[in-house]
Amino acid sequence: PIAKKLRQAYDDHFQDPRQPNGDRFAWDPWFVSAANQIQYSLKRIQTSLFFPEDLYNYLVDDLVTVANSIGLTAISPPWTSMYTEGDTQNFHTDSTHGPMAFVLSLSNDGDFQGGETMILKQEILDLWRNFETDKPREVGNIVRYIPATLGRCIAFDPRVPHGVNRVTGTNQDPRRARVVIHGWFNEPEVCWFGEWGDAETAAATVLDQSLQPLVETIGSGEIGRVVGYLAARVEIDETGSVDRVFAVCDTV
Repeated sequence: PIAKKLRQAYDDHFQDPRQPNGDRFAWDPWFVSAANQIQYSLKRIQTSLFFPEDLYNYLVDDLVTVANSIGLTAISPPWTSMYTEGDTQNFHTDSTHGPMAFVLSLSNDGDFQGGETMILKQEILDLWRNFETDKPREVGNIVRYIPATLGRCIAFDPRVPHGVNRVTGTNQDPRRARVVIHGWFNEPEVCWFGEWGDAETAAATVLDQSLQPLVETIGSGEIGRVVGYLAARVEIDETGSVDRVFAVCDTV
């Protein structure tokens, strides 16, 4: 798997802490404070500058394949981030970069404590709709914690407040750090799967014509204000009939 190969390349880079290596100086120690709190604290580098070209290209191909599965056709230039002792990201949003954010973990289990991706739960974003006065809420009811397990790739709506839980137990050793590759999926387009050949262009034309009334209705404001991203998968059988339709990504 690509995650294991990338992690091995990372480990090789930091294998001997006494070995002089100019590439190590390319990491940006990013620190931002806000409201007397730590907003961002981590070390980061553009992924294309750190990993070998063949591994980087393999990574991008895999990430674009994941993006295609939810109707997106490109990714932003990914970052690689290293979190050592005390590093964290406080809650924030970054919705302008793309409709879906992604995080691919290269972290080894047991190297540190904390480091989970934190995402505010949906019921908190819409707190009063089903609010129960007799039901107390604690952190597990408010925030979703997703561990940084090696090879795990998560995608989420970047409009939802999210962050990274404080990392401890690394003793500032980059070989024990929380290591992730992250960025955004973008450029929504129709993605075709299967053997379409020359029929793909004609099929795309038919689909565009069929969707036009829906696009016009949404644009008219008759159904209210719609904000978010929706990708639907349409499965077509060998006779050309629609077999089933279901949402693969819905942030509306």
